[in-house]
Amino acid sequence: RRGAIEELLFAETTTLGVRWQEWDRTVLDREIVPVETEYGTIAVKVARRQGRVCNVQPEFDDCLARASAASRPVKEVWAAALSAYHRTAR
Repeated sequence: RRGAIEELLFAETTTLGVRWQEWDRTVLDREIVPVETEYGTIAVKVARRQGRVCNVQPEFDDCLARASAASRPVKEVWAAALSAYHRTAR
């Protein structure tokens, strides 16, 4: 079908060339882990590769909502969520 698309583009448009690219993506296995903080429950994304934890990130929207409710900076709530995860992950 690529040839047919090229024929159509060259016949019906002013283009002199067509670029083709293929993309691939590798993603880590992930799970959502709820953690309890002084600000409330916050979801934390835990990413793994071959069973090993590679990255841990609190959900920004949860942190923003809890920070707004407590009139605290988002980064404070984010740090509390990350700390809570590390305390319970052991």
